[in-house]
Amino acid sequence: MVLLRNVDELIQLKSCENIELKEGYLITPDYVNGTSGWQMSQFSEVLEAELLFEDYQTQATRYKLMNGQEITVNSSTSEVPKDAEFTSIFNFNS
Repeated sequence: MVLLRNVDELIQLKSCENIELKEGYLITPDYVNGTSGWQMSQFSEVLEAELLFEDYQTQATRYKLMNGQEITVNSSTSEVPKDAEFTSIFNFNS
């Protein structure tokens, strides 16, 4: 088991020839996962989107969980627009 801090580390780890990634888990606090406490959820895919606002640009990351839910996080306090176009950057099935 390896604890990673960000998606870049996950992608870098996947590119290692002698390492096989079998599953991944996302640990989130209550204000991200919408529950009353911290959760650890297994995910299958990671997607990213570039968000353009009037006065700045930021990035959002979406995790597709094995239970069918999606968790989206971004580096700003702005809401992620519903029409944001996400691109898959990591998938355990590929």
